[in-house]
Amino acid sequence: MTGDIEDGGNVTITFIFGTTEDGEPHVMTIPHTLIYQEGSVIGWSDPFPDEIGGGHDNHLYRVEACGDQTLFVQSDEIVGNPYAANFVSQPLPMYQTFNAELKAKIQGQ
Repeated sequence: MTGDIEDGGNVTITFIFGTTEDGEPHVMTIPHTLIYQEGSVIGWSDPFPDEIGGGHDNHLYRVEACGDQTLFVQSDEIVGNPYAANFVSQPLPMYQTFNAELKAKIQGQ
C-alpha cells in the first residue's frame, strides 16, 4: 500500500491474485479511498464499475483488544452487485492464506 495513510486518503494497493499461465505472480494495482482509524481499522469502500455490475466493496481489517490478546477481523462485503457471490468465492482462499500467514508472523512462527 502506498499513498496517504489517513482517513479519506488516496492509496494504491498492489494485490497478488495467484499466478499467470506461465507461473508468474498475477499482480493488480488498484486505487482506493482509505477508511482509517488509528490503532483499530483500515480498509476501503469503493464502487465497482458498471460494466461488472456496479455496487461497492466494503473491505475492512479491524483489530480490538480481547483480554490479553488481540482479535483480528478481516471482512469483505460486496453490496448492490448481482455477481457478488462470484467475487467473494474467488478471493476467499487468498484471504485464508493471508490470515494464516499474518498469524504465523505475529506469533513468530
